[in-house]
Amino acid sequence: MADTVKTIKSSGGDYSSLAGWEAGQQKTISAGDRELAEYYSFDDTTFCTIDGWTTVETGYILVYTPASERHDGKWNVAKARNTGGIIISEEYVRLDGLQFDTGAGRSIIISVSAGTGEIRISNLFSTNTFRSIDIYSVGALTIKVWNAVLYVSGGGQYGAILLNDADATLYCYNVTAYHAGGYLAFYQTAGSMNLVNCLGVSGIAQAFYGTMASVTYCASNDATADDWSGAGNRINQTFTFVDSANGDFHLASTDAGARDYGVSDPGSGLFSDDIDGVARSGSWDIGADEYVAAGGGLSISAARSYTQAVNRAAVY
Repeated sequence: MADTVKTIKSSGGDYSSLAGWEAGQQKTISAGDRELAEYYSFDDTTFCTIDGWTTVETGYILVYTPASERHDGKWNVAKARNTGGIIISEEYVRLDGLQFDTGAGRSIIISVSAGTGEIRISNLFSTNTFRSIDIYSVGALTIKVWNAVLYVSGGGQYGAILLNDADATLYCYNVTAYHAGGYLAFYQTAGSMNLVNCLGVSGIAQAFYGTMASVTYCASNDATADDWSGAGNRINQTFTFVDSANGDFHLASTDAGARDYGVSDPGSGLFSDDIDGVARSGSWDIGADEYVAAGGGLSISAARSYTQAVNRAAVY
């Protein structure tokens, strides 16, 4: 396997924006090769469309942040961040450890004409007033999202994450979707949406909405997490976060709605940590964060570095 790694920095890197990297590196990726974009700590304000490449299952695009440049599970202006947004129009693309604040725009749009491949999004923090992830016109694409916080802070539109393609399949594992302005957290209008260990909060509407294919070990602040057949779902819960008013959805020590109520290893070996890189253990917590008592184990940065070193090939 041959990796081509290019850095994205405000200065001194290979490129000064993801859009610049995309235009400069666009190519056919051979099987066994990977095209890596390594984000560093600055505000990338340029909108980026990933399109025009040729990718295969083992020859894919990875956009990621190194451990030292990564958010800490909440919005962090000192770390790598994107305020422009991304459209993914290629089949084999992976995003890991990114954070977005796109205001009234969508953070990530996935639109792949007649796709049949797989897209992975992990360790994501997104905050805006519209929608975090929008999936449509993708054909038989498979999308996997895990350890993500999707925070819609304003009135917004329906769904922190929306699946709207009859042939697409979406898997969400340990995703926290919080729609403070009301409307919906997890929203499916077409396609197969499968949720495990997901936490949904809606201010005035429904946390889970649509015709879900599978909902298991999920929790909601209303009655909707149990609207479909599936084990372990928890409804009408009160979740206690560190500071939800300011977008910090780490679980507090007093939380009784999500802690220890998830199922272990929902992604069948896809990941074993949380959004901070902290190892999950026992009965996993529902949502993106695994609560760890203060002073226990590795620091967040050390845990991230260790996890990336051990699992880089398998997870990426």
